[in-house]
Amino acid sequence: MESVYLGSILTAGLTLSLIVNGAVASGVFAAILVWVWGKEEPRGESQSARLAMRPREWVGKIVGAGAIYLVLFMLVGLDIYIPLARVLDPAALASEQSAVASSAVLIFPLETFRGALWALFGIPAIVAMRFGWKKTAVVTGLLFAVPMSGNILLSTAMAPGLQVAHLAEVFVENLFFGLMVVWILHLRSRLSPVSVGS
Repeated sequence: MESVYLGSILTAGLTLSLIVNGAVASGVFAAILVWVWGKEEPRGESQSARLAMRPREWVGKIVGAGAIYLVLFMLVGLDIYIPLARVLDPAALASEQSAVASSAVLIFPLETFRGALWALFGIPAIVAMRFGWKKTAVVTGLLFAVPMSGNILLSTAMAPGLQVAHLAEVFVENLFFGLMVVWILHLRSRLSPVSVGS
């Protein structure tokens, strides 16, 4: 999403490398999760009622998740990323911030849309988990945080100081977003039918 309003920094080559790195990090993380949880015996609970909602409730919760992501994006950026980047590489941060300033208005719709998309992408995993909602929230938070921050760790085209700052930002932001997505989807006990422990 940032490549839309940070084209001068996130060039086509860097964006492509981030996509490839993300695929590698996600694939490794997914394989580890399957290896760890694939050994569990399936339980007999039906999942048909898990996240069963009317369309209007779905829309409200997905839009709400998008708004939550935007708020987290801004708060974590201001409270974690910028202070850390200012200490580690002030020149690179200044260059990045000047590129953002020219198209800052795009941040609001694009990051809200990104949050809604991530919430939608997380739904199959959330439904498939056999945990109570609290454990599902933690696993979903890690599912959002680890591959995305690992993606940044693998990048070689980013200034090292900004790389560390972005790593911290993305991990914290996505971990809390995963927790919040499960919480908002669970409202009205939507994840309780197959709870096997929280």
